Amino acid sequence: MTTPWTRVDVLRTAVLVAVGAVVWAVGWFGVSGEPALSDQIAPMNVAVLGVILVGAGYASWFLAGRRAVGARRRVVLALVPDVASAPAPDVRADDVRHDGFLGSGRLFHRSGCAMTADRAWVAEPRSVHEQAGRVPCGVCRP
Repeated sequence: MTTPWTRVDVLRTAVLVAVGAVVWAVGWFGVSGEPALSDQIAPMNVAVLGVILVGAGYASWFLAGRRAVGARRRVVLALVPDVASAPAPDVRADDVRHDGFLGSGRLFHRSGCAMTADRAWVAEPRSVHEQAGRVPCGVCRP
């Protein structure tokens, strides 16, 4: 199984998180040994820097994965034909003869539409669907 991250992404994240954790720990130990607030400011800044480094590590991990998934999505979508530009399917005799169209929500469909597979919808006339505010499906184009 492939992952969206490269070895460089993993290494970058691991280094940033590890360095950030060490810097945070140094700052925390520096703050914990100082009773006066004025003596805690510098070590607290070090601890905050450590938290920022950890956050940067996880942000780089997330963004690298998001970029990789986006690139794969573009490749896959380039392989899928554009449904909107496809020619309308031929009207079959059974579509003309049947009692109505299937629909629920905001769309209505022909009885043979792939979008209605395994649905227990009742066929109704087109006018009922249009009165309900439904629009024709973009796949079967009733």
